[in-house]
Amino acid sequence: MGYNNLNHHLIFIVLIQLFLFINRDVYGQFNPGPRAGHSANFIGNKIYYIGGFDFGKTNSAKSDVFDFDYQKETWEDLKNQVVNLPRKTEHTASIGGTNKDLIFIIGGIEDDVNLVYQFDTKTNAISVPMIQGKTPPKRAFTSSVSYEGKIYIFGGNNNNDIFFNTLDILDTINLRWNFGSFTNIPLPRNKHTATLVDRVIYYIGGELENGNFVPMDDIYQYDIVLDSWSFKSATLAPGGVPGPRYGHSAVLVKDKICIFGGRSFGSPKESIAMLDTTNLTWTIPQFVNPKLPNLPNLVYHTSTLLEDKYMFVAFGNDTNIPEDAFQLNNNFYIFDFGEFKWYNLTVEETANLTNIIKPSNTSETKGQSALVIGLSVGLALVGLAAIIALSVFYKRKKNQTGKEFGRQDDPGASDGQLPPSQRSTIYHIPTTPQYQEYSILQIPPDRFSSHSSIYTPGSESYPYSPGSESYPYSPGSETPPPPPPKTL
Repeated sequence: MGYNNLNHHLIFIVLIQLFLFINRDVYGQFNPGPRAGHSANFIGNKIYYIGGFDFGKTNSAKSDVFDFDYQKETWEDLKNQVVNLPRKTEHTASIGGTNKDLIFIIGGIEDDVNLVYQFDTKTNAISVPMIQGKTPPKRAFTSSVSYEGKIYIFGGNNNNDIFFNTLDILDTINLRWNFGSFTNIPLPRNKHTATLVDRVIYYIGGELENGNFVPMDDIYQYDIVLDSWSFKSATLAPGGVPGPRYGHSAVLVKDKICIFGGRSFGSPKESIAMLDTTNLTWTIPQFVNPKLPNLPNLVYHTSTLLEDKYMFVAFGNDTNIPEDAFQLNNNFYIFDFGEFKWYNLTVEETANLTNIIKPSNTSETKGQSALVIGLSVGLALVGLAAIIALSVFYKRKKNQTGKEFGRQDDPGASDGQLPPSQRSTIYHIPTTPQYQEYSILQIPPDRFSSHSSIYTPGSESYPYSPGSESYPYSPGSETPPPPPPKTL
């Protein structure tokens, strides 16, 4: 009975696991929800999103961490955190560590005693690293760039609206703070972008402490190797330079920096613009969408370059609304720099992302994904079949055992008697009433007929002789006599 219950429990567990697997990987997936002021980092095939805020909630800042695997087309909520990450918004995050598999989460506008958190993409664990050196002041709306294990953090403001123009350097391998040169350093600013081109960081746009916007033709460069600042003026694009802005995003497409979105005293006239780093010339690319005539305008979003020519834009606040209104973006946008087309997707439609983005190993990735799903379902079914087969085998074995001992077919099995086939090889002992005294068992004369041919009377090695028997029983004893020997 207990074995049957165990079988039922095991079958139930296997079915539940199979249902959960199919429900998640076949019929649905995690939905992150809209936000702005988050961070995004691209490692392997995954974009890792951290924090952000939601205007529609009382505690608007978020502390979640999740990723999007653009090749498998799946969203995943990452909850395995050793240290709970506080709410994070308007922070910066960059990749570091010896193997470039760590994300360092720095600053933000939320009150927190720790300036830096470390997220391990291999274990999904968050920790607080112990960093030596002089700790810089905590601030938000900074920019950061990672180069050879070091993160370069510039600008930002604190909760008292004090602006900064320091360049802090975090060595993520040796865990030590340092700072860059102050010579020719730009004015304090926030909400700008920083883009690494070879060994030079390009700083574009942003807001100054006096409330003015940094002109888009003012390009500040920091040479990491030389530890030196320089100022360059960009050439106007046909029709004029892109309008000033803050809260925009930037990605490097080959040798061009593509900026997208942002805000000034409203939505910028040009949602997207490209700076050629070879000659510092601005151009306004013309992207088309057969279904939608106008490009979106976002602020505090993120942009990630995929496959060297696709810009994946996520979340942010929609600025195509009245000045004082807030509307979070719940869609995703893809800009194809090969065909200069743009696409608008919902979170459900990202499950078919490879219809737009063509990874170099799409067929291999799809094949591996299908193989994993097939193997998982197959193993679950094999486990279920094994449990059922084991249960059937056990029942048959139990029935066979019962038949051998007459527990089902032999009428005499109910009173404890052995079947006739087994009783034939055992000496018959007459039933003795309980009040009768037992007598010493006599061994039949033919008992020794099958022994060795060298046997002669009187030469046997048996220890027994009349009057010297070693049986523990004596007349009147309560111990029953030993069983008679079997015939050979």
